[in-house]
Amino acid sequence: MQIALVDMERRMRTRLTLPWISAEDSWLQEQEKAGRALVRFGDIPIDWTDFRLIFRQIAVNILLDLHDTSTRLLAEVGLRATADPDQPRAKNAAP
Repeated sequence: MQIALVDMERRMRTRLTLPWISAEDSWLQEQEKAGRALVRFGDIPIDWTDFRLIFRQIAVNILLDLHDTSTRLLAEVGLRATADPDQPRAKNAAP
């Protein structure tokens, strides 16, 4: 799963560009002294389509990883995944 996440990040990095944010030194110092954020959310342009895409891809990869892990664990204890989770079958049982 980590390889898939790194691959997604690499592909999305080329699509997501962040502009150079510049601010007056006096404003930055004032913000810092007051303990306020130096970057405002509005300063960062986000393409929500790309955000939804990466969010969905991460969720799918997590679900696939969970499925693979649960299938492997079931196989280790001699069970196989069935359509009905209340009816686990032994490895040697007839289908």
